[in-house]
This record gives sequence, structure tokens and C-alpha cells, in this order.
Amino acid sequence: MESIKTELITKHYRYTTEKSYLHWVGIFIRFNNYVPPKDMGNSKIERLLKGL
Repeated sequence: MESIKTELITKHYRYTTEKSYLHWVGIFIRFNNYVPPKDMGNSKIERLLKGL
């Protein structure tokens, strides 16, 4: 999460956008049993979106 936050700050995203992105990344990670996103593929994203 910290690396994502750093990237968003570096690219000058608004604070509200940063909070929103981090919120959804957190949901994604919890939905996939705390597996780091770098270890997941597109199928995990599709699984989350179908589950919502």
C-alpha cells in the first residue's frame, strides 16, 4: 500500500483520488485473502468485479 501511495503522490494525484484508490486496493487485497496484488493476475480482478 505504501508503494502505491508513493506513486500516487509522485504523480500529483489529488488527495481524494489517493484515498479512493487506496480504499479499493484494500478491498481487492482483502477479497483475495491478503495475497499481494503483484502475485495476482487478471482473473483475480474479474473475480472481484463479478462478486460485487
